[in-house]
Amino acid sequence: MIPALYSVLKLGNVSWMKDVSQEERWMIWMAQAREFSAKENFHEALGRASLVMDEVENALRIADTDRQIKRHKATLARVSRRVDQYRGQLEAWNAAIKKRYDAYVAQADDEMKRPLPLDPDFR
Repeated sequence: MIPALYSVLKLGNVSWMKDVSQEERWMIWMAQAREFSAKENFHEALGRASLVMDEVENALRIADTDRQIKRHKATLARVSRRVDQYRGQLEAWNAAIKKRYDAYVAQADDEMKRPLPLDPDFR
């Protein structure tokens, strides 16, 4: 993350963001979403990116200059692509989990037919 992106006031073990603009906050949240995605935490990545998308849509509704409207539309397009990417990753992740679960359930009958691996002296 860019060190000048936001200023941090450290109090003990807690960090507080202060004096950040709206766009800086969006950049921070998108960087966090990217890091969540890199750690395969797709639920958090999608949630964070969706939060940014909602914020940008609200800002676009109240934008009053052409420059703001143009910037917010560009940001919204970029965030929308990222949301679609995270949603696709989440769906692929869930499909892989479902595939493993289905394979586990499918072999349950065979597993139940085998004897338990107990020692002969077990009583």
